[in-house]
Amino acid sequence: MPSLLLFSHEVRRARLFSQWIGNVDANATNILITNNWDLRLIDFTRAFRRGRVNVSKLPSRIERVLFDRLSEDLQGELGDQLSRPELKSLIARRDDIVRHYSDLIIERGEAIVLLEETEPTSSFAGRVATADGHFLPRITFGSGDEIIVR
Repeated sequence: MPSLLLFSHEVRRARLFSQWIGNVDANATNILITNNWDLRLIDFTRAFRRGRVNVSKLPSRIERVLFDRLSEDLQGELGDQLSRPELKSLIARRDDIVRHYSDLIIERGEAIVLLEETEPTSSFAGRVATADGHFLPRITFGSGDEIIVR
């Protein structure tokens, strides 16, 4: 059985990543789950578009290490791999994400918004109870598609 904690981190990162790269086609058919319960996002043909982050699709919490890494220099890392408009949009969405979580930290506090690497999630929201009392992760996409991981 996979670690629900690690799997929930993977799902949270996938949702954030899809918003960051402007993937307007993030849905259940564009995600694979390996035998080791690692997520593999596929089909980025509608990513790196212009536009801003839809903050309603961002997870309510973020790992502290990931939040800290969002401030790194994207120009130096990706400047030769993306067009100028793509890079500009990526930086703008990154700034939207940082601003969103910074506002949440002010509103709710670091302890609520920032997760430490080993911190469990606080509820079973987003999970489906089975008849035998186990909980299965459910992934919901902005398109309304859902997958339940068995």
